[in-house]
Amino acid sequence: MKKFIIVKQYGKLKKIKGYTSHEAIAYDNGFNYFSDVIETGILDNGNVFILECRDKKHFAKREYNKGLFDPAILRARATETLYNYGYIRQGD
Repeated sequence: MKKFIIVKQYGKLKKIKGYTSHEAIAYDNGFNYFSDVIETGILDNGNVFILECRDKKHFAKREYNKGLFDPAILRARATETLYNYGYIRQGD
């Protein structure tokens, strides 16, 4: 199962794939996960699952299938990521 991110670079969309976390894929390629990434997703056996889309125009072009993933798990993963990168502290 591969993960991917889509970023805007010089006004164009760029898709980057990898096997690490979405945040690591962004940082490893010189992008800021919180400001540059407009979409995250998973590629599984030829199926594309969009996890998050932050751009309204891009969102309108895609079938948003977040219902395949439990929203509570996605929120927990997002909180864990913020904690790992030091944006929140234990107890916040």
